[in-house]
Amino acid sequence: MSARFEMLAGASMTGKTYCLSKQVLEEAHANPDKKYFIIVPEQSGNAYEKKLIQMNQALFGAPGFMNIDILGFNRLSHRIFEEFGVKETSVLEEYEKNMLVRVASGRLRNELEIYGGSVDRTGFTQEIKSLISEMIQYNVSPEELEKAAEDISRDREGLAAKLRDVSKIYSGFMDILDNRRTTVNGLDLDAADILNQTMTISEERLKLLTRLLKTDRSCSITDGAVFVFDEYRGYTPDQLSVIGALKDRAEVLRFSLCIDANTLKDFLDGKGEVQETDIFHQSYMTYRHLAEALGFKPEVQYLRKHFKSSSELIHLTQHIFRYPIKEYKGSLDKLNVYHTDSFEKEIRLTAEMIRDEVKAGARYRDIAVVTGDIEEFDRCADRIFAEYDIPVFSDFSRKLRKNPYTEALLRILDIIDRDFEYNGIFGYVKTGVPMIEDTHSLDELENFCLRTGMRGRSMWNRPIRTYGKDVPEEKKEAYRRMNEVRKEILVSIEPALALDSKKHPVHEFIAALVQIMESLLFEQRMEKDADILEAEGMMTEAQVMRSLYGVLSGILEQTDSLLGNEEMDIHSFSEILSAGINEIKVGVIPPTIDALSALDVERSRIVDAKIVHIIGANDGVIPAKKGIGRILSDKDKERLSAALTEMGNGKYLASFGVEQSQDSLFMIYQLLSKATDKLTISYHTSGNARGKLSPSFLVGRVMRLYPALTDDYRELKCFGGTALSDRKEFLGWVRDALESIQSGEGPVFVDRETIDNISRYIWYVGQGDDLPDKNQVIPGLLFTNSPERISSEAMDTISLRLSVSKMEKYAGCPYSYFMKYVLGLKDRPEKKLQYYDIGNVMHRALENTFTEIVDSMNNDWKGVNDSELVDIVEGYLETAWAEEMTEEYQEDADIDMDPKTARVKENLHELASRTITTLRSQIVKGEFLPDKVEQNFEAEFTAIKPDGTPYVVKLRGIIDRLDKAEKDGKLYLRVVDYKTGSKTFDPLAIQEGTDVQLLVYTKIVTEILRCAKDKSQASKDGEQSIVPAGMYYYTVSDPVLTLTTNGQKDMADQDDVAGLEQELRKTMVMKGVSNGEPLQLLNLHDKTLVDDAGSLLKNSDVITMRKGRGTPYTADSMMLSGEQLDSLTDYSLDKMKESAEKILAGKFDKSPIKMGRTSSCTYCEYKMACRFSEYGGKRRVVKNDAATNNDKLCELVSKAEENKKQKKSAQISGAKFVGGKND
Repeated sequence: MSARFEMLAGASMTGKTYCLSKQVLEEAHANPDKKYFIIVPEQSGNAYEKKLIQMNQALFGAPGFMNIDILGFNRLSHRIFEEFGVKETSVLEEYEKNMLVRVASGRLRNELEIYGGSVDRTGFTQEIKSLISEMIQYNVSPEELEKAAEDISRDREGLAAKLRDVSKIYSGFMDILDNRRTTVNGLDLDAADILNQTMTISEERLKLLTRLLKTDRSCSITDGAVFVFDEYRGYTPDQLSVIGALKDRAEVLRFSLCIDANTLKDFLDGKGEVQETDIFHQSYMTYRHLAEALGFKPEVQYLRKHFKSSSELIHLTQHIFRYPIKEYKGSLDKLNVYHTDSFEKEIRLTAEMIRDEVKAGARYRDIAVVTGDIEEFDRCADRIFAEYDIPVFSDFSRKLRKNPYTEALLRILDIIDRDFEYNGIFGYVKTGVPMIEDTHSLDELENFCLRTGMRGRSMWNRPIRTYGKDVPEEKKEAYRRMNEVRKEILVSIEPALALDSKKHPVHEFIAALVQIMESLLFEQRMEKDADILEAEGMMTEAQVMRSLYGVLSGILEQTDSLLGNEEMDIHSFSEILSAGINEIKVGVIPPTIDALSALDVERSRIVDAKIVHIIGANDGVIPAKKGIGRILSDKDKERLSAALTEMGNGKYLASFGVEQSQDSLFMIYQLLSKATDKLTISYHTSGNARGKLSPSFLVGRVMRLYPALTDDYRELKCFGGTALSDRKEFLGWVRDALESIQSGEGPVFVDRETIDNISRYIWYVGQGDDLPDKNQVIPGLLFTNSPERISSEAMDTISLRLSVSKMEKYAGCPYSYFMKYVLGLKDRPEKKLQYYDIGNVMHRALENTFTEIVDSMNNDWKGVNDSELVDIVEGYLETAWAEEMTEEYQEDADIDMDPKTARVKENLHELASRTITTLRSQIVKGEFLPDKVEQNFEAEFTAIKPDGTPYVVKLRGIIDRLDKAEKDGKLYLRVVDYKTGSKTFDPLAIQEGTDVQLLVYTKIVTEILRCAKDKSQASKDGEQSIVPAGMYYYTVSDPVLTLTTNGQKDMADQDDVAGLEQELRKTMVMKGVSNGEPLQLLNLHDKTLVDDAGSLLKNSDVITMRKGRGTPYTADSMMLSGEQLDSLTDYSLDKMKESAEKILAGKFDKSPIKMGRTSSCTYCEYKMACRFSEYGGKRRVVKNDAATNNDKLCELVSKAEENKKQKKSAQISGAKFVGGKND
């Protein structure tokens, strides 16, 4: 005889659980010999049992019951297996499944079509394991997946290849399990024939349970019992199979179903099915699945009355996701929506409200905080709620990987696997597990490894030595101590040193790790760490730490049992162990009975809560984004589901796509309905480097239901928390006020009342034992990280030997100059290819090439062809590479060169060839010839110190290239500077002093040559015979030509290589300013550029000079007269003098410059030390106006001439060339 099928149907908070519980209690008291089982989700069991005990006490005055059990499906199966004699000792944990999946995928790596390269990627094993678990739960076999892939390949070969890979890994996983099967003992012969296997994975537990229940053997647990199923949103196929098998054993099967009573009744009355977009579609499908599993319809009891007393909250439950929208017209006092700036501030506001609610009579256990990202919440909630003296329990399992001990074990395996690579060694050391006491020598050892690239077992086994004569004793001692630290590290991992990259049985790896754990005293140290965490009030973390050793030992023991005789290399073992550890999560219990519960929207269940605070209700968080990084997308699953349906086996998959989105909405609906007294929803508008954040659509939906509801911005209340939280918040508030005054930006909200509050606060500080002394607080309150001016006495000790680049650094940000050139701070040297190394190699190769052409070939650029030039430059590039890249402890830079560096070197050869041929093309098109390359110079100018005394500033630099041309008795000069990065000639940068290099070089070169020129050779009209003709940047690059014109496209179609090369060279012109008085002077750069009438004939492919439309030339074609160029170079020297005088005055303000989108802070290497803020400095924003570049240059010329009139100009003296090579 089949069991009676009963169902209680009603919307959330209509009393389903209360009615079921009351009915069970009454029946159990009336029938003490009958067994009652309440089946609930595993995570709800304890809370449900507690509530049932309280209800039993209220109804019957008894503290407990003898014939009622609250179980989950897993505990129920365990009870039945015990009676049937089935041993569960071999059921795999989730981390063990992760390991086996990793083993299976590793074995099949070379057979996988899509995922062969993903086997070692973080997260892949977890994703594939989850997908396999879903296939097992929904009874989809590897063969059925393979068959589905064959069907899908007709229209989606990519998806079919994915499914074939999944099927192979799935089949490999099951093969590993089949090899571990054992025979079940203790059953009668017929049952043993059916159950000739033992469970090895949790997904098989319910399949085995179903088979047991369908046998003829009696079961005292299920036969004649009453089963009540509550709190389930839906059931998997295996759970439905168990329910179907119970039909012939149980007396009653009673279910609760969260669905609107009228919705279900309309369906049962034949008024149509529930649509997929309906919020109760999941419950509707649950009803259908239950009816199909049991073979008949239930007796339905409808519940319509809400347990809430608040009409506004009832309205929310009834209409939140229903259409059409029905607005609430009543008053509002139980529902609030607000937003604030940050997630941390949101948590603090919630803490303030909770304190108020508790003061009003609520208990902490009656309050729930719900968020979409419980782990992010937990990172700062413990600290914040501790400040507000609120006990909180975050309901989620902590990942085992996030602690130094497991990280150390994995790093040890990395050390052996990656042959003592830097990251493995020092990643292990920095966990703190090896207990190195000489931390200074440890730092020295780390710097040594970075500087020399030390790696490899053999190098780590050798002592670190010093070479050379007369080595200081101090250095010898430092090396001796480094060697001691090196030995300590090796001793700490000694058991693992016996392993190598060859294959070993897994039990050997595990034995080595266990020995290391014992020698490093893992168990004792974990216990001490737990005590420290407890003393700091971190009870949850202390619980996790106390359980860690047992869990970690258990993992290694189970891995040994599972894979002990399996042979593999250390890389595979490391990946497998990592996959297992990543899956381990440690659960904790609440530290106190009366504690606030912090819950996750989708993973936690609220059994009872009077007040619910939903925080972090931002877009993409509530509800969470789905499908990112999954093996199968929603479209993939949709196609697979269709293929399974076509196979006609009644197979289907877990919810996805629209159905999954509706499931998420259903969980939110249940969540919103739990609050009986008060509900708040909040979100924040800014996050960590993510820009402005948007609220969840849920906020807008609630606002539409309640037209009178306002979304307010909230600030923390003054003195709204504990003394500790108030003090911190108040200090932060005062700091904000001071920063607002300092920066001059934002509202200035400090008034007399604020000043009075600060005075009272200063008086108040230090009056309690838990408060710091005011002598500590006031300096902290008024602290600013603005740099103070350095005294003149200190500046007198600094010798200013400046270069133009240093002065440009100061103009960009004085504080950055101070950090680099006064304090001498720099990054730790590393043995790796740096960007400046490439620039040095290229500069040196070009220097030697130009020198050979000038000296050995009589500067005949027309007489040498491109192929000869390329041979010359490539030869010098090889020499420059060897000189620049070979370290003092190497014989050859190419020894042990990594592939990336080799590719860089290959690209440098291509770049050098492109550069030298382009430069030759530019030279032969004009009259200029190179005269000097990589020429050193020295010069002086006088700056004035703060006390009025003169100070001679020495200036040094290197000119990349100086070209000369003679015409009409005058010597014209062209200065060229090579840049391996993108560089333009920007008047705004010249104005601010951040790009004056070309101008200063031109000024100094002109002065040197003018002084050397015999004055008698000057022309009679008084004009100077040395004339600057232009100054330019040349970008060393190998660009790609973008076909933008029809002519270029035609050349490409016709394979016109020469034409395309000419077009490409037009994009590589030198950028700068030219002497254009008269305009024919431009022909010195490009012979056919200007006609006799002074008109541009074409766009130059040597310098930036292009014809304009309706104008003689374009706006980016910068041109001045010779006198104006002289004045412009004077301006650059004036900027140098201005910066030098500020340096002499000790002014190193935090005042980074910002021009357009570029700021000095963008790539500054001192960000972490500087910590720039508007309270500690002032950003200089330079705005670009509509004036042309030529007009801007003319304005700078006018400023220079004004300085000259006022006798403020800087004067160069002692200018001279020094040597001829880059030293």
